[in-house]
Amino acid sequence: MTAQRSTLASRVLAGGIQLMLTQGITMITYFLAQRMILSTLTKEANGELFAVRRIADLIVIMLVDAGLNGIAMRRIIQDPASTQRVLSTTVMFRLVMWVVGTMVCMLTGWLMHASLPDLVMWCVFLLISVRSGLIRFTFELPYRAHVRFGIVNVLAIVDAAMFLGLIYVYRSQLSPATIILASVLSAIPGFVLLALYDRGRTIRPQWASPALLRSMLTEAVPIIITSVLVSFHDKIDAMMLDWFSTPLEVGVFGAAYNALSPLTAAIPSTMAMAIVPAVARLAREDMDACRRYATTGLRFLIVISIGVCTVLSTITAAVIDVVSKNRYADNGIHFFTFLWMPVAIFMLVYVQELNIALGEQRKNFLIASMLAGITVVSGLVLIPLHHAYGAIVAKFLAVGCSAAVSYVVIHRVLDLSVDLWFVIRAGLAITVCCMAAAMMPGLVGQFWAAVVNTIIFLGTMIGFRIVHRGDITLIRRLLTP
Repeated sequence: MTAQRSTLASRVLAGGIQLMLTQGITMITYFLAQRMILSTLTKEANGELFAVRRIADLIVIMLVDAGLNGIAMRRIIQDPASTQRVLSTTVMFRLVMWVVGTMVCMLTGWLMHASLPDLVMWCVFLLISVRSGLIRFTFELPYRAHVRFGIVNVLAIVDAAMFLGLIYVYRSQLSPATIILASVLSAIPGFVLLALYDRGRTIRPQWASPALLRSMLTEAVPIIITSVLVSFHDKIDAMMLDWFSTPLEVGVFGAAYNALSPLTAAIPSTMAMAIVPAVARLAREDMDACRRYATTGLRFLIVISIGVCTVLSTITAAVIDVVSKNRYADNGIHFFTFLWMPVAIFMLVYVQELNIALGEQRKNFLIASMLAGITVVSGLVLIPLHHAYGAIVAKFLAVGCSAAVSYVVIHRVLDLSVDLWFVIRAGLAITVCCMAAAMMPGLVGQFWAAVVNTIIFLGTMIGFRIVHRGDITLIRRLLTP
């Protein structure tokens, strides 16, 4: 058993490192593409693009995802013989629901006077892109479940490189339509190669089972409800901003959101994808080891998020220059505030994935309800008064309060007492780092502020003991052959 855990630990570590490197490459690539997009489109045009994508994201992902990724992952890990039936059933269900979702999306777009061709094209992108977690992600599940990320990583880099290349080719004629077309074209090769690589070994229509689908959907009901609420939280603020404000304000919100989204999508999902398969196995074999993996991952994720937020918010002006060639230079406060959200978002993503892996998906309902409820209530109050910044503050309140609840929830799931002293220390560390990020650039300039604040971050992590000695020991053990 010890040897098996050692092998699993090595695979988790190697897989995590591979995913981190891949996510770093793709994040930089998408940042370069985003720079060309935001520096070329007017704020109004960017607002139109963001609104179209938000309509499709809300409707299609809500209907097609159905919370099946976590259920499918757990089933094929715990019962490998069911892999073909589980994946085939998932794909067939999602294809049918995608048709329904696209039709609903077109009706909604017609009522909101959005571009119907752009909506349909974005629906196609959502179906075949790994970033949406729909059909493409289902093909990748067998590799992710066994912590084998080679082909997954290569195709992700291919997607990003093709998107950057297409944006560069069309750079002189960028519009919402050409950007959406580039997104679709960049996703096709990876999807086709993955399907050809599978060659029908794991996914065939005849292996789909209505009885299995009913069982999976019944098990996924809490996840479906949670997914709907999370999607509602993530997309409704942009739609509310579109109702109560102008396309320019939507464009500002969208620019800040898109500058953050590669970051928030990459790091927590990478950590979760690396650790969740191990947690799912250890939950049946060794619950103490499961707790150590889960809590150590959470603490390191908090440390990583604070470090990322400290450095990036310190160089907010440089981030704006990188992603928009300073087109949004007068929106520094919007970007700075957004750049502190990863602390909460990282925790939310990680905890929800852990809950699903441990079969406690019902616990995510409370978290998702808070996300949706606080977003709507605070948005209705703040957006009419403060427009784009009101939408950002509303999102900040929602993710912050929900992250606090998620910290309590995961400790209860793992049957551990909540370490309030750790919460206080982490809160103080965040406060110190945030104040340093806001003040230092004005005192010593961006470059030296980033250097000083990196030292301040490291000092606060050590001084407030955010990472335990036992965490360092566990990581050292993982690194030891």
